[in-house]
Amino acid sequence: MTGPADELADDLRPGERLVWAGRARGGVILRPADLFLVPFSLAWCTIVGFIATMTVRDGAPWFVAVFAGLFLLVGLYLLAGRHWFDTARRARTLYAVTSDRVVIRSRLFGRKLKSLPLSKVTDVTLREGRGGAGTITFGAVSKEALWLAGSGIPGAEDYAVPMLELGPGARDVYNLILDAHQAAAGKHP
Repeated sequence: MTGPADELADDLRPGERLVWAGRARGGVILRPADLFLVPFSLAWCTIVGFIATMTVRDGAPWFVAVFAGLFLLVGLYLLAGRHWFDTARRARTLYAVTSDRVVIRSRLFGRKLKSLPLSKVTDVTLREGRGGAGTITFGAVSKEALWLAGSGIPGAEDYAVPMLELGPGARDVYNLILDAHQAAAGKHP
């Protein structure tokens, strides 16, 4: 079995030195948006499920039942599917800090590689939770970005602020990024 450093070897440029490599935090992560989305999706599924049951029971035309079924599928995705999507995305996400940049690579639907040059990174923020797990964000974080992050909506991460979602030891990675940022800023005036 190979580690994150081995898997990211092809993504490094000639002369670039790998400082740290790791995987995204695993499992289901509840986010601020879930305070709204979980009760909303429960209500959605309950109401749409009741309507779908009534339409089938009362002998409504087949297309009405199909339409209600599609709405029920949307509710089920909001309730559970988006958590599965987010967990699957993070299970296939690797992070690296090199001498020149921060690298985020994911492979859920094709390969996606994001590079953040350390000399240009601003607003590095650590949000630390229990057990030392945390999220390191790059750039100004808006409320919209927090809602999009991990929303489970395919492609939403393209519009969210770049972040590293880490398990225990997030503070160590944060300090490492700050040191690498300072070193990179010294190289490029």
